[in-house]
Amino acid sequence: MSVIAMDGFNWNGGLLLPSRYESANAVFAWSSTDLKYVLRCNNNKHVTYNLGDQTDEVLIIGFKLNIIDTRFTTGDQPLLLIQDSGGATQVSLDITEYPCYLKIAGVSSPTALYINNWHHIELRIAVVNSTAADECVVKVDGIEVINEIGKDTQAQSTSNIEKVSFSMDSELAVLVDDFYVLDTNGSYANDFIGTRARIEALRPNGNRLFNDFVGSDADSTDNYLHVVEPAADDDVSYVESSTVGDKDSYNFDSIAGKVEEVLAIQTMSRHKKDKSGARTIKHFVVVDTDIDVEGQVEHILSNTYKNDIEIWVEHPYIYQWVEANINNMGAGVKVQA
Repeated sequence: MSVIAMDGFNWNGGLLLPSRYESANAVFAWSSTDLKYVLRCNNNKHVTYNLGDQTDEVLIIGFKLNIIDTRFTTGDQPLLLIQDSGGATQVSLDITEYPCYLKIAGVSSPTALYINNWHHIELRIAVVNSTAADECVVKVDGIEVINEIGKDTQAQSTSNIEKVSFSMDSELAVLVDDFYVLDTNGSYANDFIGTRARIEALRPNGNRLFNDFVGSDADSTDNYLHVVEPAADDDVSYVESSTVGDKDSYNFDSIAGKVEEVLAIQTMSRHKKDKSGARTIKHFVVVDTDIDVEGQVEHILSNTYKNDIEIWVEHPYIYQWVEANINNMGAGVKVQA
């Protein structure tokens, strides 16, 4: 597998966080240095991502962190919580009272983090009663600051991992960006990937191959215009179909010259049904001009809008994605049932 979660947070506005994550009351914030939206947590704000069952896996968790307000900090503050299926914390990566150090399993990093400055954090962690080599490692800006053997990272009765949460209980405020979770399987993206990691949101810029859905303007001429939205407007502008097998797909922005390596892509759709009965959709990608390949996940629609994603670690022809694939790719949704 390798890449099991990813988010750059630069999509469709902060009101959508609760419909993208299992639990969320954090907000988006504009980063003037990156010219994009990022995640903001403070004063009991949090976001919880469901990874699925990762019991006994060694995980790589990476993100960019900016501590922007330390005025009201007292004691250690949990920043990243690794949790079981019920939401109970197994182990957490904490920020200490100012000056701010990272801390895990009772061990603090030797140097403090700069305030109002972006740092790249990577954590390699296993949930076990006694960590072995490389099972409790923290890197800051590519430099190893913690590497502990024999630490208990399993607070609960089993070693189950299913969720990760960004949280900040105090008024200490942090910004988070370019979040990803990897396992150690597969031939790439299976270990620390370093400070250059970045997750880009690519938006539709044209119709592509299939235009079966009908837009809210009563035609299918420019369906992409109804789904390329800085902030989702839901029932104001949309495309729809009630016919099983119908597909709608789009071209996307280019990443030309921006990347050295592509580790995965993620498709995302926002959808609902407006009639009774079961409705499902599938994501698909379009490669080699006119070949569409369906994803493995069948997304169940409800009567309220929600966001669903699918991660494609490999190109459908079973090799690692490259920049040319992304620049020539399309993607869309199919009415499955």
